[in-house]
Amino acid sequence: MSQIGITTASSIYLVHFRPIENPLLHKLEVFNEITQLCALSLTYCFSDLVPSNNKDIAGIMFDAVLVGNIVTHMGFIMKSTFSDLKENCRRKKMKTHNMKEM
Repeated sequence: MSQIGITTASSIYLVHFRPIENPLLHKLEVFNEITQLCALSLTYCFSDLVPSNNKDIAGIMFDAVLVGNIVTHMGFIMKSTFSDLKENCRRKKMKTHNMKEM
């Protein structure tokens, strides 16, 4: 229960004070906090008070939340890598072009 409270407080802090200057990283951090809050909330569905078939559905939802988070991060990592690679290729091309002119 305290983890959900801490995660909620952290989410409110991130949204209200915006401590991360880069807007994309800020949104990604808020997304992480919301994902963590959803995953923590779903763990209550694994108690003995919930029927077995509902536990299966909760497990699928839990997996979907975590896979969604991982896929989102992998997408941003791939995008960042390709844009860095593209920029490095441009610089190298400009550098070789300038060398040929001399």
